[in-house]
Amino acid sequence: MNYPIYISSSSDDEEDEVQEPINSQQPVTTIVNDERRIYQAALQDLNQPKTEKDLPHGVLSVPLMRHQKIALEWMRQKERSYNNCLGGILADDQGLGKTISIIALILLQKLKSQSRRVKKRSRRSGGTLVVCPASVVKQWAKELDDKVSPQNKLTVLVYHGSRRINDPVELAKYDVVVTTYALVTNEVLQSQKRFSGALGRVRWSRVVLDEAQTIKNHKTQVARACSSLNAKRRWCLSGTPIQNEVMDLFSYFKFLRYHPYAELCSFSQRIMVPIRNNRVKGYKKLQAVLRAILLRRTKETLLDGQPILHLPPKTINLTKVDFSPEEFAFYKTLEATSQSEFEAYAAAGAVYSNYAYILVMLLRLRQACDHPWLVKTSSFERVNQSGFTSTKINAVMNTLESLGKQVKTLVFSQWTGMLDLVEHSFGKSGVTFRRLDGTMSLVARDNAVKEFNNDPSVQVMLMSLKAGNLGLNMVSASHVIILDLWWNPTTEDQAIDRAHRIGQTQAVTVTRIAINNTVEDRILALQETKRIVVASALGEDPGELSATRLTEQDLGFLFFGVKQEHI
Repeated sequence: MNYPIYISSSSDDEEDEVQEPINSQQPVTTIVNDERRIYQAALQDLNQPKTEKDLPHGVLSVPLMRHQKIALEWMRQKERSYNNCLGGILADDQGLGKTISIIALILLQKLKSQSRRVKKRSRRSGGTLVVCPASVVKQWAKELDDKVSPQNKLTVLVYHGSRRINDPVELAKYDVVVTTYALVTNEVLQSQKRFSGALGRVRWSRVVLDEAQTIKNHKTQVARACSSLNAKRRWCLSGTPIQNEVMDLFSYFKFLRYHPYAELCSFSQRIMVPIRNNRVKGYKKLQAVLRAILLRRTKETLLDGQPILHLPPKTINLTKVDFSPEEFAFYKTLEATSQSEFEAYAAAGAVYSNYAYILVMLLRLRQACDHPWLVKTSSFERVNQSGFTSTKINAVMNTLESLGKQVKTLVFSQWTGMLDLVEHSFGKSGVTFRRLDGTMSLVARDNAVKEFNNDPSVQVMLMSLKAGNLGLNMVSASHVIILDLWWNPTTEDQAIDRAHRIGQTQAVTVTRIAINNTVEDRILALQETKRIVVASALGEDPGELSATRLTEQDLGFLFFGVKQEHI
């Protein structure tokens, strides 16, 4: 099969001088499928790149930091080089300024096109499309405006809302179009190149997926829609490119057209099988494959012996508390029922056929750790009494009292029901707060963030973990409370880094609250396993473990606290 190197018929970038293959007489199929080119690129990038590129003075309203200059040159080279895809993955840690690095890349291309006589692009050949979570659309628009000097402004369109433009010719006139994953999913069809909306009818010069882990499951509609966008250059931005398993990478490779790994069969044979056969060698190969298209720096990365970024310290504390007698009795009853049902499924060999229901049982146990009112069971009435406050909410109130009203705090929970209960306690105690969750409009979210950041009287921001953990800049806060644990530690890391990022001037402390002798003990253990997998794939740790869908042994561990072959 002949794979396309990129999909584009635009003519706006003829000056970019894409480098040709070493042997231009070699058939394209051979080049694309030959992994030697990948290894050549990996060898060239064996060490952290240090070559810098900067914009002319005055183009940006703020100067690029050194690691951002390095990122700009690296991205410029990736957009010019023939390494089986034009683009890549910028996987810098959260809070290191990936957004401004992309803005610099867009400006660099615009300045170059202005300085040279470039053939005018066709009517439907657009600029850069930025796809991001709804919660950061306004922030992208603000950054594109604030970070660019008045003399070099980009034309920017926020493509969102019922009154949005539905004409691809109009969209193509803008330097940057910012939209959401939901709109891309709705507007791009994956059948016979037919498109229902304007986004799919523009030939983009560049598509940037912000918080690209949104497409980590290649089977989802959002992943298929993003991969179907017509673009010459493709970028994934994510501080957590692997969240659950190595298989997450396949969706990025498919979007990037990173051949020969962009086909599922080839990815499995060339990536997954080597890892299964020999984890050490398999992970080393994966690191080489990633090195050719991925740039990752963490806050601990050193450049010439100096930290990449000087941030105030971050301290993470795990606070383990005990249930009240009423909560303990409620939880133990629920746990016994869940264990009994799981044992029955395991004995019948029906764990995976009842996988979804078993996860619901685990969900109820996790919710019971927050507050019994989140769980509707026959024993619910035991603790459904007026004025009851759960152990975790008491822990939140005690933490806030110890901090004082001058310390701004982010409080995260996975469940809006829990946010409701915390909000009720705040109301009774006179805590001034704002709230951000997925049910709110973009305008309401933006207003909540502005008021929290700018109003000294607002002490707390209540945030849902999924709506509030992506992209937001909340450096006015210096304390973070994680109310409930998530299987995937990177989700919590993203939430914490809303506060611990560029612009933070205060030391950041984090309080993670967990209940003793519950399912949360086992979640903590699973989180460490997933951390090892991510580190192994990215070459940040010598660990060899791999994380996949929860196995029967994992489920037994979560319910009983021990891993057994037969439960």
